[in-house]
Amino acid sequence: MPRSKEIPEEREKKDLFEIYQAGKGYKAISKALGLHQTTVRAIISKWRTLGTVVNHPWSGWPAKIPPRGTATTHP
Repeated sequence: MPRSKEIPEEREKKDLFEIYQAGKGYKAISKALGLHQTTVRAIISKWRTLGTVVNHPWSGWPAKIPPRGTATTHP
């Protein structure tokens, strides 16, 4: 299953942090960039804890079902 829509450009993230460091709140940032307030909060929270906003691979065991679906695995 693909991930949800990701923030496409590094430039948008750069703008987000410039606005945040200027002292604006989540609501002002979300209106300025056209992102949801929860998305803005999640990106800033990730940046605070990890120091980066790069998407890391998911943890866990790889799926046994091929990406095409279960219909191809039945006899």
